[in-house]
Amino acid sequence: MVAKHLLEIMKDKGCKITPQRRLIIEILENGSHKSADEIFNEVKKKQPNVSFGTVYRNLNILNDLGLVRELDFKDGCNRYELAGKHHHHLVCLGCGKAIELEMCPLQHKVEEAVNEHNFEIATHSFKIYGYCSRCR
Repeated sequence: MVAKHLLEIMKDKGCKITPQRRLIIEILENGSHKSADEIFNEVKKKQPNVSFGTVYRNLNILNDLGLVRELDFKDGCNRYELAGKHHHHLVCLGCGKAIELEMCPLQHKVEEAVNEHNFEIATHSFKIYGYCSRCR
């Protein structure tokens, strides 16, 4: 079931809810950190006539709307996840596995810097690159 709140946000922002956009959100609900190719292959199973360009364009639209986040795990392709709960990642440089950190390890320091410089954060990301136990 596609997250109703995401569809409501799309509607509120004047963005048409197309079958492709609905399907992309559904795919990302069932597993994040997917590449555009992986998402395209899953979309194609349900909509055989869809092009890669259509999927990629819709990922960019959903990213611009703040519904999807584009991630760079230094593995040669960008990955995507649904925007939502704030979190960060441990990323394996060997296999590309990404482990979500449910907390912000630098939250206190970020708040200090924001207050000191009277700065308003739009977003931030934090990734730690290394090797998982399997790749070490």
